[in-house]
Amino acid sequence: KGVLWPVLHNVTSVYSSRPDGSDVVTADDSFLSHSKQHTTETKRVPDSLSSVSSRFSAFSGDDVAMGGIHGDGGEEASLWAAYTAVNVKFAEAVVQCFNEGDLVWIHGFHLLILPSFLTRRIPMAKVGIFLHTPFPSSEIFRTLWCREDLLRGMLNADQVGFHLFEYARHFLTCSRRLLGLKYGMIPDESGGHNLAIETNGRNVAVTSIHAGIDPKIIGQVLSHHNTIDKAKSIRHQFRGKVIFTAIDRME
Repeated sequence: KGVLWPVLHNVTSVYSSRPDGSDVVTADDSFLSHSKQHTTETKRVPDSLSSVSSRFSAFSGDDVAMGGIHGDGGEEASLWAAYTAVNVKFAEAVVQCFNEGDLVWIHGFHLLILPSFLTRRIPMAKVGIFLHTPFPSSEIFRTLWCREDLLRGMLNADQVGFHLFEYARHFLTCSRRLLGLKYGMIPDESGGHNLAIETNGRNVAVTSIHAGIDPKIIGQVLSHHNTIDKAKSIRHQFRGKVIFTAIDRME
């Protein structure tokens, strides 16, 4: 369990052995996978989110016990089908809401292959993806059986963002060593240069965007009379009680 989370957090125990008979072969357009009996039969991803939720959690969740990174007993095909099914559901929702000119901004490692589905359905869309987790070195990332599918999914976005340049550098190295792609600085419309990966005749921007807040703006908001009045109202409503505030992850 927890296939992606330990890899993306540089857990050192990722080099567990891979069970025999667990290879997964995916097709570019349909993401069909061979059964673990190595037959020529293929199976489509499940249609119901309820039928794949547990397997999706096993593939990408961070609240489960970590097992062998290559799956358990040849279950990679089932895990990958669940992960794909969830990404397909998100793609369907985006397509229904999309209007020309919209920017699609994807967050987190749970949806790494979503750009692939979006570019097939709405090729005119501008798609960005941002990872809120570290991105591992190529030595660690290459232990994933679905490594190339994940990389190609991310590279179908127009921009890939990371918190730190260290993570961006690992992504660049993975793209070069695992997919044979080139990267470098390219000129932009403002006269500057952007770091980008060249793939299929297009350039994918790779950025490092540090998370944080602007103290000056926060100070202006806190001193605004609407904020002061709201704070007084909350303190009056919960008089005599201790008030805690928090921001939870959307995972």
